[in-house]
Amino acid sequence: MHKQNTPQSLTQLLGTKSNTLSSFAVKGALLNRFTDFLAKYVFENTGLNISDTCQVSNYRSGMLVIETFSPAVAMRLNYVKGGILTAFRTEFIAELANIEIKVVPKEQLKIEKEPDLPPKHLSQNAANALRDAAQHVPDSLKEKLERLAALADKNKS
Repeated sequence: MHKQNTPQSLTQLLGTKSNTLSSFAVKGALLNRFTDFLAKYVFENTGLNISDTCQVSNYRSGMLVIETFSPAVAMRLNYVKGGILTAFRTEFIAELANIEIKVVPKEQLKIEKEPDLPPKHLSQNAANALRDAAQHVPDSLKEKLERLAALADKNKS
């Protein structure tokens, strides 16, 4: 009898054909092959190395989706889109109908919020230096420097 909670090896989990995890692994491997082929094709035809900035992210309903972080790379890919389409039809997918090229900013992948910085305080030495400087400047700037120096007194209390 096989208990439900006993650990199973990853190869056993990926080996079952009805398993959803298995289908994801197969699709992921296929997309990696597509990405490698795309990088090789683009490098051979344009001299552009896109391996770090571009990937094939999906294939669905006859459409290949390519994502890049760079608008410049997206423009270059659009120039050779017809050749890429022909190469993929010849090498992998005869029923491929279209290629969609998306620009996905790196910032979109950043989920963590940057920590708020603590407010900066003006030291008493800086306030005294501002008051000294205010004595030798025109009146309009003098008022602004004195207000800025008053912030040090406000923060002290």
